[in-house]
Amino acid sequence: MNVSRKYPSRRMLGLWVGAGLGFLYSLIAATINLIFIHDVPLYISPELILNQIFWATVAAGLMGFIVNWPEAGFLGVLAASFLGGITIFLETLLRAVQAYGSFGLVLVTFVYMILPMAALFIPLTALLRWAGGYFLQIADQPWWVWRSLRVYLFLIAIAVILGSMPLYSSEARSSLRKMDAMIKHVQDFGPDDASWAFRTVAETVSQADDNYSLEWTDDLRRFPYSLVEEGSYSSATLQVVLAYFDSGETIACLFGSDATLNLCAQAK
Repeated sequence: MNVSRKYPSRRMLGLWVGAGLGFLYSLIAATINLIFIHDVPLYISPELILNQIFWATVAAGLMGFIVNWPEAGFLGVLAASFLGGITIFLETLLRAVQAYGSFGLVLVTFVYMILPMAALFIPLTALLRWAGGYFLQIADQPWWVWRSLRVYLFLIAIAVILGSMPLYSSEARSSLRKMDAMIKHVQDFGPDDASWAFRTVAETVSQADDNYSLEWTDDLRRFPYSLVEEGSYSSATLQVVLAYFDSGETIACLFGSDATLNLCAQAK
């Protein structure tokens, strides 16, 4: 039976399945915190989110196409996995250069990390290879629509699970809600009623616009003061929450792993 006349080729099937899964994954990854922490005004960059969704869709589509290109499945899986590793590296490199200008450090790290990063994609690319071949294998067989649907529902479930991984931890969500509550308290009752650790920025908050957005990060370099001197300070025990006010002010607060406020400072 020649199914190529009635159904998409294996390569095109891999392209569309990969692109669809990449779109679903990136959409969930970009919006899951907005959904689960809807009571806090989280900082979002629509342009950044659209770029992430676009490039994730393109990269996943290319991976699905490449993994189904050669006759030998092993070669297709290796090529597509290597492409996945390159994609992660380029994203990491772009973020590092934009944030810190550390092009050289990331480039050196790439030499040692490209193979482990590519290895992480082997299970995913193997699934894309298997899905494309499975569809063409069962086409026109009894119940082929239902049998293929089960496969794609399984792939969708994987995309949903992977896309949910960027969800902030319970400690991060607690820190964001605590920061939001402290800002609103100062806006309602004035800077003199702020907690001791928050008083360093309470005056700034009281004079700033009422509208603001919050951002959480475990990158301690985002805090205005250098914390390198203190050996006990690490992203495992501390986290930073930044508040961006519409009037231009920015403050940053340092929280412990249990959402305990340590100190705050005005940021640039």
